[in-house]
Amino acid sequence: MKAIIAGSGITVYFLAKRFVSKGYSLVIISNVPEDCDYYSRYLKALVIKGDCTDPEILKQGDVHSANILIGMTTRDQDNLAVCQLAKLYYKVPRILAVVNDPDNAEVFSKLGIRAVSSCNFLIQSLDTLTVLDEIKQQISVVEGKVMMTELEITHKAKCAGMYLKDITLPMSALVICIMREDEVIIPRGNTKIMIHDRVFLITLPDNHSVVLGIFSE
Repeated sequence: MKAIIAGSGITVYFLAKRFVSKGYSLVIISNVPEDCDYYSRYLKALVIKGDCTDPEILKQGDVHSANILIGMTTRDQDNLAVCQLAKLYYKVPRILAVVNDPDNAEVFSKLGIRAVSSCNFLIQSLDTLTVLDEIKQQISVVEGKVMMTELEITHKAKCAGMYLKDITLPMSALVICIMREDEVIIPRGNTKIMIHDRVFLITLPDNHSVVLGIFSE
């Protein structure tokens, strides 16, 4: 069985580990050089650096032989493009897109692409979170190997007033969602972190304290 993942970040890493543990032949396509280096070092996978919507890059990954392809880049338009190519041109039997904007899930579905939204899952989980001072909730997942944390940005936070693109985070850390009053924000590089924002983070245990130091005092 062969799986192809198009995307970058910590979620791709743990999903890739899951596929490898189940005996899949794995290909990862990413346009982030640092992530490609990390995947190459720590995963038994063919890692291709490039644009997943480029047919030449897909050819390098031998996409036509894949049993499953997952599009999970930070750009929904790229996820749609690679999934459509995989479905219509390469005839990959199982295709999934992980959308960043939950409103796009329905659009993908109408175009024949199955899509899921991690943001929708997070929003549905918010009602179960317990407020505990500055750190609202900390959840250990994947057998304790990943930490999901919600915290509120105070005026003492180092990142208050900074754009996300200007904040240096470890590769294995991810800002997955920001709640600003009643607004749900899917973060981008030009998203500014504001006082009173509720920030949702995913980190590895070994860099958890470092990341908390950035988003707290």
